[in-house]
Amino acid sequence: MGMANDGEIKIGTKIDESGLDKGLKSVKGKVNNAAKDMNKGAKAASSFTQKMGGIATSGVAAAAGIAGAVVAAARAGRCH
Repeated sequence: MGMANDGEIKIGTKIDESGLDKGLKSVKGKVNNAAKDMNKGAKAASSFTQKMGGIATSGVAAAAGIAGAVVAAARAGRCH
């Protein structure tokens, strides 16, 4: 003879995800802030590079002008 089923036991469970949701929102905010900071840094680096390029171009032009003046002065000194 078999055993008779005399009832059921139900165990209700629920996972409280409120802490997880709060933590994920916090991480998302931090990642977004880091991305914004990196973007600002990249823009600043680009601006710095452009300014340094401008300074270098000006320096080369100035050096060429000085060299031209020195060569002209040397030639003028030889002609007299």
